[in-house]
Amino acid sequence: MSQYKLYILLIILSIIPGIYGDSDNKCAANDSTGNYAGGDNIGIYLLKSNNNNIIENSVIGNRVGIYLIASNNSTIEENIVSNNSEYGLFIEDSNGNIIAKNRINHNVYSGISIWDSQDNLLTDNIALCPIIINYCSIIL
Repeated sequence: MSQYKLYILLIILSIIPGIYGDSDNKCAANDSTGNYAGGDNIGIYLLKSNNNNIIENSVIGNRVGIYLIASNNSTIEENIVSNNSEYGLFIEDSNGNIIAKNRINHNVYSGISIWDSQDNLLTDNIALCPIIINYCSIIL
């Protein structure tokens, strides 16, 4: 059976992410639906974490809304990601993710930024800010 590690932290310092995952996590139906991650350095942060579901969360007023690094085969779906001071969704060195049906707006640098990543699917997102794609392949 998979072991789940999901740390939902009370934020004391702004450098700590609101929701942090470091293995196969579920942030969605039956586990943690409808989270609010706001006012932090990073709202939801996945580091070297695969097969995650980040679904129906509100990620508002952070420096970076959702940040994936070296995290593969995850689904980011039906989230509201807005009013973050830098990036709404930042994906780096992460492959095979599905980014679908998210509302991403009013983020300063970009709504969705993808770096050094392959085979990610972006579909049916509403992004009212720039989308930056660098050194990666995207399936649209």
